[in-house]
This record gives sequence, C-alpha cells and structure tokens, in this order.
Amino acid sequence: MSAFKDVLSDNYVVTDCNDESLAGAIEIVKSLTPKSLFIFLGHGHSLGIYSPQSAGYEKRIFIGSDSGAASFSGHDVI
Repeated sequence: MSAFKDVLSDNYVVTDCNDESLAGAIEIVKSLTPKSLFIFLGHGHSLGIYSPQSAGYEKRIFIGSDSGAASFSGHDVI
C-alpha cells in the first residue's frame, strides 16, 4: 500500500480499528469537492463498506448503502 501513499501523499487516508478513525474518514469524504475521485481499497459488498478488523475491533459495515449514497453523491468512486 505504500506505493499508493507515495503517489497520493496528503490525499491518502488509512483508518485505524476504532470509531474515531472511521468517523474521521467519513468526514474527509464529506468534505471532498464535487466530482472528486475517491478510490476505496478495502472490503465491502452491496450493503456497504467494512471497517478494518483487529483482535479488539470487530469488522462491521461503517458506510452503508444509504449513507454511502449520500456521502459519495456527486463524486467518482472506484
């Protein structure tokens, strides 16, 4: 993943396994200018995007299809 960080620099966001980190990532997405390109590298399915998982943090959907539609509206998402 460091290859992406080198290219994207300040626009590269990694979430930690905690609610504060996930909330911060959602706020970053909401603050993007219209038609920004958003590339998500992680796990998900038709119901949403999963949070990271660790021994002390259970994987869950942190951006569901409804909230995702609102958050990513007007953006190009890959």
